[in-house]
Amino acid sequence: MKQLLAGVALSMLAVVSLAGGAKAQSITNLVAGRLDNGSYLWQYEVFNTGNRDISHWTLDVCRDVFDSLVVNSVKSGTSLNSLVTLSPGGGGFEFTTNDPTTGAKGIKFDNGFDGEASRIYEFRLNKDFTPTTTTVVFKGGNINNGGFIVTQTGVVAPGCTVVQPRIPEPGSVALIAGLLPVVGMVLRRKK
Repeated sequence: MKQLLAGVALSMLAVVSLAGGAKAQSITNLVAGRLDNGSYLWQYEVFNTGNRDISHWTLDVCRDVFDSLVVNSVKSGTSLNSLVTLSPGGGGFEFTTNDPTTGAKGIKFDNGFDGEASRIYEFRLNKDFTPTTTTVVFKGGNINNGGFIVTQTGVVAPGCTVVQPRIPEPGSVALIAGLLPVVGMVLRRKK
């Protein structure tokens, strides 16, 4: 069903520590691959290992990635069996060029969650983008009253370059075309 993209790290858990050693928010790549229907699945698990709630998080990707989202493919849930579709706009997801509280850019997921838990987020693209490493920014609470902003680097995500299909060079095509009659003659002689 899924063909995984070569070279994509599927487990990049890096727990970010706060002052005093308290654990904070982190993200792991679960899946990056091509589905049978020709779309490309990107799936992440976000962990909240601290005692503070996540209000939203932003995956730093370019506008082209956001524009190639497959309709109704952005989902979130506490497990793979409980994923529900998120709506564009407030309370779901949106593209931001400068989040007012964090300054982050990319796909902003507005449906945070409380307490020590994890949540799975996924989206499908109608184009195959070259994987790259990027940054995720988590935000929780009121920044002026005990809130937090946590940044995690090294997260694998779709880059801004679309993978171009491999087309054989004209010399290779000519070589194969030239060898076909020879192969036919050899097979005919064996009979």
